[in-house]
Amino acid sequence: MSAPSLPDLPELAECLAAPVPGLLLLRYASAVALDQLLSGLRSRIEPRPLHEVHYEPRSKELGYCPELVDRCRSLASPKVPAIFLRPVPGNVAEADVSAVVTFWKQLNSLREAMGDFSAQIILCLDVPQTPFAFSHARDLISWCSPKFEFLELTPTTGRDEPTTSRENMRNVSGGAAMLTWNSLSPLWQQIVVSGQAPSATETVQVLLPLLRSVVDLGMVTLGARIIREGSTAKFPNDSAMAEWLTLCGELAVAQGDLAGALSRFTESKVIGERLVASDPANAVWRRNLSVSLDRLGDVALAQGDLALAMRCFTESRNIRELLVARDPANTEWQRGLSVSLDRLGDIALARGDLASAMQYFTESKTIAERHVVSDPGNALWQSDLSISLNKLGNVSEAQGDLVGALRCFKQSSSIAERIAASNPANTKLQRGLSVSLNKLGDLAKSQGDFAEAWRCFKESKTIAERLAASDLANAEWQRDLSVSLDRLGDLAEAQGDLAGALRWFEESKTIAERLATREPANAVWKRDLGVSYWHLAGLCEKSHNKVEALVWWRKAYEILANLKRRGSLRPVDERFLATVQAKLADQQPGESGGVPTSSVG
Repeated sequence: MSAPSLPDLPELAECLAAPVPGLLLLRYASAVALDQLLSGLRSRIEPRPLHEVHYEPRSKELGYCPELVDRCRSLASPKVPAIFLRPVPGNVAEADVSAVVTFWKQLNSLREAMGDFSAQIILCLDVPQTPFAFSHARDLISWCSPKFEFLELTPTTGRDEPTTSRENMRNVSGGAAMLTWNSLSPLWQQIVVSGQAPSATETVQVLLPLLRSVVDLGMVTLGARIIREGSTAKFPNDSAMAEWLTLCGELAVAQGDLAGALSRFTESKVIGERLVASDPANAVWRRNLSVSLDRLGDVALAQGDLALAMRCFTESRNIRELLVARDPANTEWQRGLSVSLDRLGDIALARGDLASAMQYFTESKTIAERHVVSDPGNALWQSDLSISLNKLGNVSEAQGDLVGALRCFKQSSSIAERIAASNPANTKLQRGLSVSLNKLGDLAKSQGDFAEAWRCFKESKTIAERLAASDLANAEWQRDLSVSLDRLGDLAEAQGDLAGALRWFEESKTIAERLATREPANAVWKRDLGVSYWHLAGLCEKSHNKVEALVWWRKAYEILANLKRRGSLRPVDERFLATVQAKLADQQPGESGGVPTSSVG
């Protein structure tokens, strides 16, 4: 039988060839593929030694690996050897449970001992082993290093184009979220079928990491089901309860349920404040509190309450600055600070304070750039840098610096395209590419390059359609599709294709109306609907249909004026309300210049 085709094998071998001490996880579906990887790696790591150690978790005597810690310590050396812990083939389902638990206790001891000796240990899990590993190993998820996260080695499917179904999206080789879902979902179903409420241990080891993986994948329908199934779960401590509330809140946001999200994030914040007060030195609890504050700020921003959002983001930024000051080498704390700076920049940009926005985004970009230079293989840092570049491009464009904006957008798009191609199952990276393409398309359109704008908008819409079709309950993805349709309508209108523009705008309006009806308190979605009405009014004017144009202007005014009364109209949108008022006062439809643009991210 021929070996499977693995086009990413050389890249993976290069990644593992770096002499980085630590314990990594590598799941594989084919022993042949693993042999290929080992063969390719041997030629790359010389003169560092590479050791292959077999383990047998079913044997009480552990004959192939009597003492894992001692064995790995004996192989360690100043040259940082690579040690592959590879399972002996066998039927794991027949394993002696007590023997399996004994084995994974050794693996936990190995993780704890890693600080005492220098070695790069790669724990290989074949597909049958994975559920047992997640069932018996404490905190297995947290074993992944910041550099590599989870690595996965699987044969390619042979398909040239990505599929659009949700199931196929999940089956594409991906990162930690995908591996966690595939590994823990069978265990969770066993718990559900038992009819017993999840125990405190099952909640921590299965339910919470499983729900986190679903949130990371953006699968709202699955998340809602898991929340229902886990509603009777027992929590061992307040920290676990706070995490549960935060995850439930994040899914509520994705569904458009801002009231539900606000309630859950508030509860999580109260618990977080209580935990921090009880142990001010606990950095993890402080970090979790900052996350709750960020989430509350996000909801406030969606509701148009810029003052509350600013307070939440500022408090979160203060916590993260304190964490960074205490532990400057901690990349997780550094990244958290970068995220807080981006959020503060978003507020400044919404207020029209371009100087402050530029300062926040530049600080965030500096952090991301520093870590990308030190760790170029980390897709998370690359994504953060892409986001910061997009935000800086927004500010440059608002300042009239189109050259600077184009430079930022191109750099961002280049990064987003590269990391999205290497992580096809990562919905956040795919969405990031969609956003970058829209930014490039906007600038191309403003410069009269309609062909390039059309290419960018169409590619962005293709991604948005794929994500929206994969989970209809994910309101954020539905909104992204609406925004892409608006951009295509704008472009068609600019080229004089009024019939084509009408089709795009009508399709976008249908989505916007559905979202605005679902969550009336969401100021962003209300504004989107106002944008749709604005577009339709402008088209009617150009078609000399004054009566229908007036109908759409009135609808747009109702939304913008209502946002103004609620205090939810962004300062940068005040001019659009003034324009609509003038249209209605004159009762004479004219040109619809200054159309507000929908935006994502």
